[in-house]
Amino acid sequence: MVMVLGSGIGGGIIIDGKVLRGQHFFAGELSYLCTNIKDYKNHQSMFGVGCSSVSMINKIKAAKNIEDENFDGYQAFELIHEGDEQAVAVFEEVTKSLALELYNLQVLLDMEVVAIGGGISRQPILIETIKKNWDHILEELPYHKYSSYMPQAEVKACEFTSDANLVGALYSYLNQYKQMK
Repeated sequence: MVMVLGSGIGGGIIIDGKVLRGQHFFAGELSYLCTNIKDYKNHQSMFGVGCSSVSMINKIKAAKNIEDENFDGYQAFELIHEGDEQAVAVFEEVTKSLALELYNLQVLLDMEVVAIGGGISRQPILIETIKKNWDHILEELPYHKYSSYMPQAEVKACEFTSDANLVGALYSYLNQYKQMK
């Protein structure tokens, strides 16, 4: 699976080397996953709204009372790397939510690899923290101690980071072009 973090959360489910499109061409639209049953009518309960890169940056801005419209991911990660309490708390919340959804997707799809793209994926701390939080979730599950066979996908950054979606679109186009010949 490929997960691209940006203004939302895009996804590509790859099975036997082919992108799963689904009956209605909607497979992999991860932004629309609901993350909060108690508040599912709230826009913030949508995975792509609550856990995207843009959302994380905006949450850090709000927590720090930053009014600079030009505050961006680079500045957010400067705060995270400096150990700023509020920025780190937001980062932990977002990466825990990402890890929990990856766990749910793992149970559903039994993935081998999850490649995370988007500009944010250039930050090694993102992948490290998602892995750490996924491990923590597995350790805390009430039934995990009885499930030693529970697989865990490898989580890594996409090779093409912020261009992952463009490369994927090109790949899809080239495959369609081959079929037309």
